[in-house]
Amino acid sequence: MVFYEKKIDFFPYVVDLCNGEQYSNWFLNLNPKGDVPVLQDGAFIIPNSTHIINYVDSKFRGGIHRTLKPPHNSKDFDQMLILEQAMSRLPVGTLSLGSFIHDDLKLVPKAPFIGPVRQSCLKNNDKVLEMLRRSVDDQSTNKAALQHKLDIQVRRHELASS
Repeated sequence: MVFYEKKIDFFPYVVDLCNGEQYSNWFLNLNPKGDVPVLQDGAFIIPNSTHIINYVDSKFRGGIHRTLKPPHNSKDFDQMLILEQAMSRLPVGTLSLGSFIHDDLKLVPKAPFIGPVRQSCLKNNDKVLEMLRRSVDDQSTNKAALQHKLDIQVRRHELASS
Protein backbone atom coordinates (compact mmCIF):
# COMPACT_ATOMS: atom_id res chain seq x y z
CA MET A 1 0.00 0.00 0.00
CA VAL A 2 2.87 2.38 0.78
CA PHE A 3 4.03 2.16 -2.84
CA TYR A 4 0.59 3.13 -4.11
CA GLU A 5 0.29 5.96 -1.57
CA LYS A 6 3.65 7.38 -2.63
CA LYS A 7 3.00 6.74 -6.34
CA ILE A 8 6.06 4.51 -6.74
CA ASP A 9 6.35 2.02 -9.57
CA PHE A 10 7.21 -1.43 -8.28
CA PHE A 11 7.05 -5.08 -9.23
CA PRO A 12 4.93 -7.04 -6.75
CA TYR A 13 5.46 -10.73 -6.20
CA VAL A 14 2.65 -12.60 -4.49
CA VAL A 15 4.02 -15.30 -2.20
CA ASP A 16 1.73 -18.33 -2.11
CA LEU A 17 1.15 -18.57 1.64
CA CYS A 18 -1.51 -21.26 1.18
CA ASN A 19 1.13 -23.61 -0.16
CA GLY A 20 3.87 -22.52 2.25
CA GLU A 21 6.02 -20.77 -0.34
CA GLN A 22 7.40 -18.58 2.44
CA TYR A 23 9.21 -21.71 3.71
CA SER A 24 10.76 -22.63 0.37
CA ASN A 25 14.53 -22.46 -0.07
CA TRP A 26 14.50 -19.43 -2.37
CA PHE A 27 12.34 -17.41 0.05
CA LEU A 28 14.29 -18.48 3.15
CA ASN A 29 17.47 -17.30 1.41
CA LEU A 30 15.76 -13.93 1.03
CA ASN A 31 14.27 -13.86 4.54
CA PRO A 32 15.49 -16.63 6.88
CA LYS A 33 12.53 -16.14 9.23
CA GLY A 34 10.05 -16.90 6.44
CA ASP A 35 8.03 -13.79 7.31
CA VAL A 36 5.99 -11.75 4.88
CA PRO A 37 5.98 -9.07 3.75
CA VAL A 38 9.54 -8.52 2.67
CA LEU A 39 10.94 -5.88 0.35
CA GLN A 40 13.94 -6.39 -1.89
CA ASP A 41 15.46 -3.16 -3.17
CA GLY A 42 18.58 -4.17 -5.05
CA ALA A 43 20.88 -5.77 -2.47
CA PHE A 44 18.78 -4.49 0.44
CA ILE A 45 16.30 -6.88 2.04
CA ILE A 46 13.77 -5.25 4.36
CA PRO A 47 11.37 -7.49 6.32
CA ASN A 48 8.36 -6.37 8.38
CA SER A 49 5.68 -3.90 7.35
CA THR A 50 6.79 -1.15 9.72
CA HIS A 51 10.42 -1.37 8.56
CA ILE A 52 9.31 -1.39 4.92
CA ILE A 53 7.14 1.70 5.43
CA ASN A 54 9.97 3.54 7.22
CA TYR A 55 12.50 2.58 4.53
CA VAL A 56 10.27 3.60 1.62
CA ASP A 57 9.12 6.80 3.33
CA SER A 58 12.72 7.90 3.96
CA LYS A 59 14.05 6.85 0.55
CA PHE A 60 11.30 8.51 -1.49
CA ARG A 61 10.76 12.06 -0.23
CA GLY A 62 9.66 15.23 -1.90
CA GLY A 63 8.04 15.94 -5.24
CA ILE A 64 5.21 13.55 -5.91
CA HIS A 65 6.31 11.36 -2.98
CA ARG A 66 4.47 12.87 -0.05
CA THR A 67 5.59 11.99 3.47
CA LEU A 68 3.35 9.42 5.10
CA LYS A 69 4.24 10.10 8.72
CA PRO A 70 3.94 13.24 10.83
CA PRO A 71 7.05 15.36 11.61
CA HIS A 72 9.38 13.76 14.18
CA ASN A 73 9.12 16.35 16.91
CA SER A 74 5.33 16.53 16.98
CA LYS A 75 2.57 15.27 19.22
CA ASP A 76 1.11 13.35 16.26
CA PHE A 77 4.41 11.53 15.77
CA ASP A 78 4.54 10.55 19.46
CA GLN A 79 0.97 9.25 19.26
CA MET A 80 1.80 7.33 16.11
CA LEU A 81 4.74 5.63 17.88
CA ILE A 82 2.51 4.64 20.79
CA LEU A 83 -0.01 3.14 18.38
CA GLU A 84 2.72 1.32 16.41
CA GLN A 85 4.11 -0.18 19.63
CA ALA A 86 0.66 -1.26 20.82
CA MET A 87 -0.17 -2.82 17.46
CA SER A 88 3.17 -4.65 17.28
CA ARG A 89 2.36 -6.43 20.55
CA LEU A 90 -0.99 -7.77 19.32
CA PRO A 91 -0.92 -11.46 18.43
CA VAL A 92 -2.72 -10.86 15.14
CA GLY A 93 -2.18 -14.40 13.86
CA THR A 94 -3.56 -15.91 17.05
CA LEU A 95 -6.54 -13.58 17.05
CA SER A 96 -7.30 -14.35 13.40
CA LEU A 97 -6.96 -18.11 13.79
CA GLY A 98 -8.89 -18.03 17.06
CA SER A 99 -11.82 -16.28 15.43
CA PHE A 100 -11.97 -19.08 12.85
CA ILE A 101 -11.85 -21.84 15.46
CA HIS A 102 -14.26 -20.37 18.02
CA ASP A 103 -17.71 -19.74 16.58
CA ASP A 104 -18.63 -17.59 19.59
CA LEU A 105 -16.03 -15.01 18.52
CA LYS A 106 -17.63 -14.35 15.16
CA LEU A 107 -20.18 -11.63 15.68
CA VAL A 108 -21.71 -11.15 12.25
CA PRO A 109 -19.42 -12.86 9.76
CA LYS A 110 -19.35 -11.36 6.31
CA ALA A 111 -18.24 -12.98 3.09
CA PRO A 112 -15.72 -14.35 2.46
CA PHE A 113 -15.20 -15.37 6.12
CA ILE A 114 -18.15 -17.72 6.32
CA GLY A 115 -18.67 -21.48 6.64
CA PRO A 116 -16.66 -23.28 3.95
CA VAL A 117 -14.06 -20.52 3.69
CA ARG A 118 -13.43 -20.62 7.45
CA GLN A 119 -13.02 -24.41 7.31
CA SER A 120 -10.70 -24.11 4.33
CA CYS A 121 -8.56 -21.57 6.20
CA LEU A 122 -8.32 -23.90 9.21
CA LYS A 123 -7.29 -26.87 7.04
CA ASN A 124 -4.77 -24.70 5.25
CA ASN A 125 -3.30 -23.55 8.56
CA ASP A 126 -2.69 -27.20 9.50
CA LYS A 127 -1.14 -27.87 6.07
CA VAL A 128 1.24 -24.91 6.33
CA LEU A 129 2.19 -25.90 9.88
CA GLU A 130 3.17 -29.34 8.57
CA MET A 131 5.14 -27.73 5.72
CA LEU A 132 7.00 -25.62 8.27
CA ARG A 133 7.84 -28.77 10.26
CA ARG A 134 9.28 -30.36 7.11
CA SER A 135 11.24 -27.19 6.31
CA VAL A 136 12.82 -27.27 9.78
CA ASP A 137 13.93 -30.86 9.14
CA ASP A 138 15.22 -30.12 5.62
CA GLN A 139 17.11 -26.89 6.29
CA SER A 140 20.61 -26.54 7.65
CA THR A 141 21.38 -22.83 7.28
CA ASN A 142 18.06 -21.43 8.50
CA LYS A 143 17.21 -24.15 11.01
CA ALA A 144 17.27 -22.01 14.17
CA ALA A 145 15.08 -19.27 12.70
CA LEU A 146 12.63 -21.83 11.32
CA GLN A 147 12.51 -23.73 14.61
CA HIS A 148 11.69 -20.47 16.40
CA LYS A 149 8.97 -19.78 13.82
CA LEU A 150 7.59 -23.30 14.28
CA ASP A 151 7.53 -22.91 18.06
CA ILE A 152 5.57 -19.67 17.68
CA GLN A 153 3.13 -21.22 15.21
CA VAL A 154 2.52 -24.27 17.43
CA ARG A 155 1.96 -22.02 20.46
CA ARG A 156 -0.38 -19.81 18.40
CA HIS A 157 -2.38 -22.86 17.37
CA GLU A 158 -2.53 -24.12 20.99
CA LEU A 159 -3.69 -20.73 22.26
CA ALA A 160 -6.26 -20.31 19.53
CA SER A 161 -7.60 -23.84 20.00
CA SER A 162 -7.98 -23.67 23.78
